[in-house]
Amino acid sequence: VKQVGITDNFFELGGNSLKVTQVVNKIIKETNKSISFKDFFSNPTIQSVKSKLVSKNYLDIPSAPKADSYPLSPSQNRLWLLSQLEQGSLAYNMPVALTIKGQIDFSVFENSFRKLINRHEILRTYFKTNKEGELRQYIVPAGGVEFKINYVDFTNKGKSESSIEEYIQNLNNQEFNFEQAPLLRASLIKLTENEHVFFFSRHHIISDGWSSAIISNEIIQGYNILIKGEEFTLPEFKIQYKDYAVWLREELNLERNLNSEKFWMNQFSGEIPALDLIISKPRPLLKTNNGKTLTITYSEDFLSQLKQYSLNNNVTLFMTLMSAIKVLLHKYSGQNDIIIGTPIAGREHPELENQMGLYMNMLAIRTQVEEKSSFSDLLQKEKQTLLEAYEHQNYQFDQLIGKLNLKRDVTRSALFDVVIILQNHHQLETFSSSQTLNALEVADFEFERKTSQFDISFQFVEREGLTLSVDYNTDIYQGADIERLMHHFSALMESVFLDPSVKIENINYLIAEERQELLFDFNA
Repeated sequence: VKQVGITDNFFELGGNSLKVTQVVNKIIKETNKSISFKDFFSNPTIQSVKSKLVSKNYLDIPSAPKADSYPLSPSQNRLWLLSQLEQGSLAYNMPVALTIKGQIDFSVFENSFRKLINRHEILRTYFKTNKEGELRQYIVPAGGVEFKINYVDFTNKGKSESSIEEYIQNLNNQEFNFEQAPLLRASLIKLTENEHVFFFSRHHIISDGWSSAIISNEIIQGYNILIKGEEFTLPEFKIQYKDYAVWLREELNLERNLNSEKFWMNQFSGEIPALDLIISKPRPLLKTNNGKTLTITYSEDFLSQLKQYSLNNNVTLFMTLMSAIKVLLHKYSGQNDIIIGTPIAGREHPELENQMGLYMNMLAIRTQVEEKSSFSDLLQKEKQTLLEAYEHQNYQFDQLIGKLNLKRDVTRSALFDVVIILQNHHQLETFSSSQTLNALEVADFEFERKTSQFDISFQFVEREGLTLSVDYNTDIYQGADIERLMHHFSALMESVFLDPSVKIENINYLIAEERQELLFDFNA
């Protein structure tokens, strides 16, 4: 978009809820005024947003008093606990593998990572209990972390993809020691003089999806400057992750947080449902994290129809996807009360936009799916639920779990077993994006991750078409179950496209072969 007019619709220009957060952040910082999510969605033009702004003081996140150690954020605390369970830690490794073609300067590449680690305290952080038995985070001073990229020569071992993938699998199956910084590791595997595979992993307790773009941008920037023999420095941050963790603890006691607590407690009043889909295998007596991933890409035409349907209904693409998955889970389970988790960036404060760390928060979205309602009615209900959830997104998921005082079910995750994520290609900035390493050709190296944090995670990515990757627990589901689910999702949406006012009870989600089979069985 070359020029945006004051009457142009934010969502027609490609806006989404993540971009709303970023825009609201900038408004607060520049004008000391703000707008609610609901008002923004109802007034998505510059002209109408201006009329809805209300005063809001911009407050800096203060630096924490200097100390030997600092408290963990609630999200870190939860991840640490989950990582203590069997296989728990591996499920929260965040790996990436890339092929790099061209003459890479190993020492410059390694130096780029050292500069990244020195800039971000969270990459020099380790976790251990103090003498009082309290779990704390400790920061190693800049320059005090010994970080080396492990260089491996595969030139004499042949370069079959399976042998490289097996080597990477072994790297990815190594757990991190929480008491030793840095909680990241890297290997550069030489295949030929001009071809390498790069493996990089860090633990989720020090990072999140948003941080991935920060890592790749700073490494690319650093490498491209250092390779010329020039000095590379970036401005120092006013605050670091530890300051956020201390500030957040104080924020949790403020009145606005108590208002959010009331909202979430109201959402989860009464009996909390557990989702019971038809499963291939008996659910293990203890929750496991063994998993696989299946991926499908739907056509550009299918994505175009999804976007147009969303625009026609004045909702975002994510709201449509969330509603469709809930209807599908309702069809599979026969249950009306459905809870799905979705991660939110958790960077409402402008100072957090360029920070590395675990800022992500989980939102649990609960919906009553009523058979006699139309899909479009459900979609509007889901829109309101999500907008209210976004208003209260800073209330920590861990707080909610603690307040609900749920009976512990060791076979499941707390509150929900299914997660949905939507990302567009701008949110997936990596080393293989258009901004790349000097004179090097970089591409993703696909390898199979064998873990799954939840029973099922739907990860939609908006590129030319719509890609859906489903992480699933292999101790509960078979690949055929998940393939069927993926095809049923698109069939369900096609049914809605054909008749936008269709009632949920009449939505067809079977694919042509299954309908033919049913017809054959009926006639037989």
